[in-house]
Order: sequence, then C-alpha cells, then structure tokens
Amino acid sequence: MVSVIISIYIVDEEAEVLAKRTIADLKKCLSGNEFIVVDDGSPYPHKIPCISKENGGNASAWNFGIKLAKYDIILLSDSDIKPHNLRHMTKCLKEDVGVVFPVRHEGHNDYRHPDGSFLMFRKSLWEKLEGFDESYGMYFEDTDFFKKVMAEGLKLVICEQSRITHFAKETVNKVFTDKEQKDIFKKNKDKFEAKHGKEYPYIWES
Repeated sequence: MVSVIISIYIVDEEAEVLAKRTIADLKKCLSGNEFIVVDDGSPYPHKIPCISKENGGNASAWNFGIKLAKYDIILLSDSDIKPHNLRHMTKCLKEDVGVVFPVRHEGHNDYRHPDGSFLMFRKSLWEKLEGFDESYGMYFEDTDFFKKVMAEGLKLVICEQSRITHFAKETVNKVFTDKEQKDIFKKNKDKFEAKHGKEYPYIWES
C-alpha cells in the first residue's frame, strides 16, 4: 500500500481545474491506496477536498502530509501532472534504493534526473533524515533531500516503465516574476552549495 500525497496551491480557476484532473488521474491510476491532498494556503477559494495549512512552501506541505500518512511507502506529486503506469515504481524501491522517479515528459522532451515534481521513497527514510528542509521555501528543497539520501549510501533510480507528463511552472509563473524566480533560485543554490558543496545528486545507472 502507498500513501499518495498531493500538494496544491490554487491561485485561480485554471489551477483548480488542473489540480482536480491530476487528483482524479492519480486515483484512477493508483486506486485502493491512501490519498492525502495538502493545501499550502491557497489564495483562491477552490472546492477541492483537502487538508489545509498555512503557506510554507513545498517542503512544508510535504512534511505536513507525510506526518499524516498511514503507510511506509510515500508517493509525492505536484498538482500539475498526468500519470502513466505508476504501479511499477514500487518494484524499483529495493533495499539499496532511496528514491524512485518516473520518466518525466515535459514540453517536447523526456527527462531522467532527480526531480521533486513526482517521487517515491519510504517514510522510515524520511524520518531518519528528519524530513525536508523547510528553510529553502522554493527550489533546492528536493535537491537537498536527495543529497542526504545519497549520503546514506542509497541510490536514486528511474523506473523506466513509469511515466508522467509534467505541465511545469503553470502556477509559479503566476505568482513570481522571472526575476523573482531567478533571485530565489540563486539564493537557494548558494545555500545548498554552502551545505553540501558543488557535487549534485545524480541518477544511479545500473
């Protein structure tokens, strides 16, 4: 059994429609599992059934949802994805594997690298690593977690049989200007490198 946690931040009707579609698709793809929808302080009065909290960023929403999860296997999802064949991911979560990702289709390309939009890991590992670092707010909160996973001697792997389509930055572009996004990215990149150095997490090629 899997606890599926979907973080939402609804800024307008378009974002609400996209999130509803993502949740419905995930429930169809992974029926029979636990679903937790965490609203990270949305400014738009949507009608999506969820558990609400004050705005604190991605890491805050993830940590909040994981604490409520009943099962050890955790699947985190953004609210702007379309899933395909996700049940294969649990088969890739072996003893020496820390985090599993699907192949991510975005724009016109497929990507196979560590990414926080959709990932699977064990709650027991999250507890050992003391969760996601909420001080990042946005950008690098996932990279920081992946780096800590690898420091435990565990691999980051791609499940080639599972895929998602990611409609990236649909919300963030409505909330932050390009300059604001670049400034936050730069600040958190510097924070990450001060903490971990310039060696970034990578996918283990078996």
